[in-house]
Amino acid sequence: PIYIDSVTPSMGSLSGGTAVLIVGHGFDIHQTYECKFKDRFVHATVVSSSALSCISPSSLYPETAHISVVLSLSKIAVSLNRETFEENVAFTYTDDPIVHEIQPTTCPLYG
Repeated sequence: PIYIDSVTPSMGSLSGGTAVLIVGHGFDIHQTYECKFKDRFVHATVVSSSALSCISPSSLYPETAHISVVLSLSKIAVSLNRETFEENVAFTYTDDPIVHEIQPTTCPLYG
């Protein structure tokens, strides 16, 4: 069986694009996996028999997606042939940062 122990980072922006490392055990390096965030499946890269990586898709609202090996509404899950393996590990979508000002506005050319 497949087990998920942790997800790093545990949060990412609403616009998606966060590289998520899923650590667990039971991953077969010769199989193809997907991560499911809510109802959206994304490709998973097998890093080793104990790790997968996925890129989080975008989300409309700040919320927590609980995790498994596919990622679902409030869940991250991992899927092998669309069979879902889920654990109670969370991934939280947060508002995208907004830069209002950068200080200082100038700096020396060297150093």
